[in-house]
Amino acid sequence: SDGDGFDDEYEEGTDEIWGDDVDGDGTPNYLDLDSDGEDSTDDVDGDGDADEDGVPDFLDPDDEDGPDADADGDGLSNQQEADIGTDPFDADSDDDGLDDGEEVGSDPSNPPDSDGDGDIDALDGDDDGDGIGTADENDGDADGDGEPDPDADGDGVDNYLDDDSDGDGLSDAFEGDGDLDEDGIPDYLDTDSDGDTIPDEVEGDSDTDGDGAPDAYDTDSDGDGFDDELEGSDDNDGDGIPNFQDLDVDGDGAPDEVEGDGDLDGDGIPNWLDPDDYDGPDQDADGDGLTNGEEADLGTDAYDEDSDDDGLLDGEEVFDYDTDPLDEDTDDDGLEDGEEVFETDTDPLDEDTDDDGLTDGEEVDEHGTDPLLPDTDEDGMGDGVEVENGADPLDEDTDDDGILDGPDGLDDNDEDGIINVLDPTNDGEPEEIPDPEPEAEPDIITTGGACTNCNNSVGGGSSSSLALLLLLGVFARRRRQG
Repeated sequence: SDGDGFDDEYEEGTDEIWGDDVDGDGTPNYLDLDSDGEDSTDDVDGDGDADEDGVPDFLDPDDEDGPDADADGDGLSNQQEADIGTDPFDADSDDDGLDDGEEVGSDPSNPPDSDGDGDIDALDGDDDGDGIGTADENDGDADGDGEPDPDADGDGVDNYLDDDSDGDGLSDAFEGDGDLDEDGIPDYLDTDSDGDTIPDEVEGDSDTDGDGAPDAYDTDSDGDGFDDELEGSDDNDGDGIPNFQDLDVDGDGAPDEVEGDGDLDGDGIPNWLDPDDYDGPDQDADGDGLTNGEEADLGTDAYDEDSDDDGLLDGEEVFDYDTDPLDEDTDDDGLEDGEEVFETDTDPLDEDTDDDGLTDGEEVDEHGTDPLLPDTDEDGMGDGVEVENGADPLDEDTDDDGILDGPDGLDDNDEDGIINVLDPTNDGEPEEIPDPEPEAEPDIITTGGACTNCNNSVGGGSSSSLALLLLLGVFARRRRQG
């Protein structure tokens, strides 16, 4: 068509390897008199290979760069690209967002074909063969923050090579790139594709109600008229079937669909969740000390004696301890309410029972200190102050200088940048430790300030020492005079 001496069929046959518009001028090679855009017409260039780089001269923008050059800068030489079939003038031959060199890897003689479809990854727009393009998988946003998440499940395998990009047990090929719950996250990256708050991993690919939609994509998996989000994944009747797949959640023999969401006995529990639709609000179904009606008002589970699983009955929390029966750690100190009541004897309503500046949980789980003693090692310095300043709340003499941490204090006597309690040589010299005075008991330092009424680390001089110094002075003076 372009009269350059090369049949259109021949020029179009080269398109598969080097592209249909080598010089990118908008004119396809078979209509372009200068296909490679080097200011020399195709009929002059000919179909030889002057630089032996595997690219015919009429398609080679540089007929002299040779087989070892890397015309497109993708990390592969022209000859290597010619050998494996990638385009030496296109850094990303398959337009999947990854350079050819990256996809080919360290051994160009054996380029990977991840999905085994016969096309090497560098020439395959869907490297793992899951039906979702490599470029799309690399750009996928799994958390809705507007940024790509190339390894959504953090398993060390990038999405474009990962059969299950979100790690939910359902393959990407099964899930696809739709967005069932319209949350902006494609299903293959969405761990809850139907948005019912039950993870796909839990719902799986079974089809409980046989409606053709797998449970992970069905907002009413058992078809009982109650949404999975409402039913949840608990197993109220203990029959081994989670509520969202159980046609009789309360195990009373009546199907949920038949019982409906009414409340026959007025106990605040809908019939489909109430094992006894006629026991009434004044009964205590779980024996936790609260009536069904009281539990309905509180929001606790009338059929679970310990709704928050903290080791205390709901009734005990409400009437005995004033803790929250819906919060396993009422004071948020890191210890569960039951643990505080029965094990540590701390106050479940006070995050710092001994008021030493450390929460009860920090003392028990992190520092090993006693949450009931403000000064565990009895050194005169509170546990919280020791932790804050780098001292050891379990060692009465952190710096091993012979002085308890409390009397040692937080000052820096020798101004060396190390506070006394951490400095075994407060004055720059090994300290002379005075004999203890039993009647003087040091105060406990419970704040960052200096300790008051603490023993000084330097003892007072004796009269005998003073007399000795005077005698030495007299002796020295007589020698000078003599």
